[in-house]
Amino acid sequence: MRVAYVQEWLEHERGWGTRHDGFSLARDRDESRRHTAGLVARMRADEAWLYLGLVPDAYSAPAGDPVAVEVSEVTWEKLAEPRFLNGRIIETKIGKRVFEELEA
Repeated sequence: MRVAYVQEWLEHERGWGTRHDGFSLARDRDESRRHTAGLVARMRADEAWLYLGLVPDAYSAPAGDPVAVEVSEVTWEKLAEPRFLNGRIIETKIGKRVFEELEA
């Protein structure tokens, strides 16, 4: 097992509230932060153009800071570049967090 950093994302939708919107993973914390900042900047620029500066009806945003998780070697190899992966975080009885990749 290797250690990677996972950023949780939330979707905010007018009239519906907030829901889980997935995870992005990176091999280190700084890379995760850069990836997240870049995604947010691109999303906000697109939204500003599409919605003429108004708040869109639905948008995604990072939830908190990236956290360390253990990942399998297979998942680690997929993280040569930060990316979104379908999965879940499992917290073990001894406090370890493990990211389990799920089939799409």
